[in-house]
Amino acid sequence: MIRKFAKYWRDSASLLVLAKDQAQPNPLTKTYNYKVLVFKRTAKTAFMPNSVVFPGGGFDKQDASLDWESFFRSRNIPEKALNELTKVGGARPYIFERESTDLLDRNISLRLCALREAFEELGVLLVTNERGKDAGYSSCMQSFDVATWQQRIHDGAVSFQELHAALGSTPDVLNLYEWSCWLTPSMFRKRRYETAFYLAVLNEQPNIHPEPHEVHEYFWDTPAALLEAHREEKIWLAPPQTYEVTRLSYVYDIDQLVRFADGRNRKGSTLLCPVQYNAADGVIFVLPGDELYPPDYDYNSDNPNLDQYGEQTRDAIRSKAKRLHRVEHTDDHPQPDHFVGKDLRKLKQVLVFKRPERTSFMPNAVVFPGGAFDKQDAALAWNSLLPKTITTPLAHVSGPRPFIFETESEEVLNRNVSLRLCAIREAFEELGILLAAKMEHEPRKLPGYGSVIECGSSDLVSWQKDVHDGRKQFQELCQHLAAIPDVASLYEWSTWITPTILHKKRFETAFFLVALDALPTVLPEPKEVQEYFWDTPGNLLEAHEANRIWLTPPQAYELKRLSYLPDIEQVISFARSKRIGKGTTPLCPVAYRTADGVVLALPGDTLYPKDYDYVTEHSNANDYVSLTLKELRQKAASLHRLELVGKLHAKGFHQNHPALDEHLHLEGDHPHLGKL
Repeated sequence: MIRKFAKYWRDSASLLVLAKDQAQPNPLTKTYNYKVLVFKRTAKTAFMPNSVVFPGGGFDKQDASLDWESFFRSRNIPEKALNELTKVGGARPYIFERESTDLLDRNISLRLCALREAFEELGVLLVTNERGKDAGYSSCMQSFDVATWQQRIHDGAVSFQELHAALGSTPDVLNLYEWSCWLTPSMFRKRRYETAFYLAVLNEQPNIHPEPHEVHEYFWDTPAALLEAHREEKIWLAPPQTYEVTRLSYVYDIDQLVRFADGRNRKGSTLLCPVQYNAADGVIFVLPGDELYPPDYDYNSDNPNLDQYGEQTRDAIRSKAKRLHRVEHTDDHPQPDHFVGKDLRKLKQVLVFKRPERTSFMPNAVVFPGGAFDKQDAALAWNSLLPKTITTPLAHVSGPRPFIFETESEEVLNRNVSLRLCAIREAFEELGILLAAKMEHEPRKLPGYGSVIECGSSDLVSWQKDVHDGRKQFQELCQHLAAIPDVASLYEWSTWITPTILHKKRFETAFFLVALDALPTVLPEPKEVQEYFWDTPGNLLEAHEANRIWLTPPQAYELKRLSYLPDIEQVISFARSKRIGKGTTPLCPVAYRTADGVVLALPGDTLYPKDYDYVTEHSNANDYVSLTLKELRQKAASLHRLELVGKLHAKGFHQNHPALDEHLHLEGDHPHLGKL
C-alpha cells in the first residue's frame, strides 16, 4: 500500500510489554498473572511531560531501510513468515501506507521502530526466541553491555541493525501483535503523532535500564493497579494509555490475552482520533462509532460543535446517546470509570469454556455454558417469581417443536420457560453469571439485551457452590436476592440431539442465545471449567481450524452461523425478527465414514434418512468408505453437513439449500440463495 498524499503529523510506534508472573489468575479477586511495563516521562520532556506511557517514539528512516530484508534472510527468518505480517485485512490507517517501494513494508518497519524505541528508552531488547518454545512469547536478550549499546543507539552513533549484527541477534518482529492505532487530536496542531501500538509478551520481567534524559522512573504493575493509581492521581496515564490499560484490565490471564492478540493480529485497526466536546463538568473525547463522532471525519478539522453541549453534564450527555465510544475527562485526568466504549457490540464476543480432562463427556472440548435439565427447573413454584406477562408469550411458538419442548403435565412449568431457567441456572453454576434483574426496579438495559446481577461478592460465590453441589436450589438464590431470572431475554436458537453413534451418552439440548452490552464478571467452577475465554466467532473458528482448541460439532456449527453477522446489534436484530416464536427443527446428525474423515449429515442433506426417528442406527454408515469427503460432497444434490477429520473435528461446513426455520445459513450469503 503506497501513500497517496501528505500528512500533517509525525509517525511513531509504541510497545505494550507484558511479563508473566507466578500468580494464579482469578477474576473474583481481580488477580492477574502478568504485569505491564510503563514509565514516567521526565519533567523536561517536550510532549506530555510527567505522563506515564508505554515505551515508544518517533519513526526513523533506519526502520524503513530495505537492508533489513537481506538481514532477515541472513538470520534464516522465512520470507513467508515476514510476508504474513503484511497480509492484514480490515481497516488500515494512514501510518501503514509506505512512501515508496524503495522502503520496507510499514507492517514490518513500524514493528522495528517499536522494538528500537523500547531498547533506547528502557534497555529492553526483544529478540527472536530460537528455543522454539513458548509460542507467542518474545525473549529479552540481556547478556551484553546494555548501557553502552543503549547510549550509542539513543545518540545515533550506531544503527539498530548494527547492534543486532554485532550481537548475532534478530529483532523479534514476528511476535509483536498489532494492537491499535491512535492519532493525536486536531487541537494539538504543533505536536501531532499517529502511533501504531503493538503488544509483546514475556515469560518473566527483564532487567530495565532507564535512559535518564527520557525516563523519570519506570514500574511494572497490573492493569487494575495502574488504573487505581491514575484515579487517585498518584500517576497520570496519557489518554491512549488509559484506554488501552482499561481494555487490558478485563483479561486476567496472560495466555488468554496471547490467544486474543494472535487472533486479531491480522484484522486491522480503526484509527482512533478523539474529537472533543466540552461539558459543564468536564470534557468528552468521542471515538469512532460514538453517536457524536463526525461522519467522514478528515482528522484535521476542529469540531465546530465543540460547545454545543457546554451547559450539560457528562452524565446528561451520555444518557441521551444510543451509541457510546468515548473517554470522559475531569481536569487533565481521563476517568476510566466513565469509559463506556461498547467494544462488545462491535466485536460480538462469545463466551466459551474448556472442559477439564477428567470430564466424562467430551473432555477438553470448548463449549458454551449449559448442562442437564433438573426437576427444580420445572417447579411450579417459579410462578411466584415469574409474572405471566413474561412467561405466557414464551409458550406461543409456531413451527417445528422438538421433543424436548413437550411439557409432561400441567403440574410442571411449561418447557419454553423451564428450559430457559435451566440454561440460566447452568450459566450461574459453571461461570457465576447470573442472568437476572432485581425486583424492586425496572432493569436498566438496552432493548434486546439481557440483564446481569454482578456476582462479585463472597455471598454469591458461596451460593454458586451451594447451587452447583445441590445443597440449595436456584430458586432459593433468586428469592434471597429478590431477583427475577431474565427468561424473556433468552432467544430460542436451535436444538441438537447427540448422534446415535454415541449411544451411551446422548442428550437433546435446547440452545438459547442472550446478548449482553458489557462483559460480566466470570467465576469459573473449578470442577467443570479448565479455562474460559471471550472471543469473536471468527477467532474461535480460526483457533479450532489451527487445532489450538477443539470445538464440538454443535459449537462449531453455531459459531459458523454467527460469524456472518458483523456485530452484536445485527445478532439481536436477527434474533428478535426471526427467532421469537418461530420454533426449531431438531438437528440430529447422521454419521457416514469416508476414506479421509466422517460426514455428519443434517436435515435436508441428500444423505439424511427420510422420516428419521432419531433412535435407529442406520445401516449405511460404511457405504462410502472408498470415497473422500470431497468426492462424496460432489455427488450430493442437496448439502447440509459437517465434515469431520480426526476425532470429531469439524473442518468443512456445507449447505446449498435454504436454511431451515428461516434461520442463519451455514455458508452465509450463499450465491444461489441471495442475502440472508
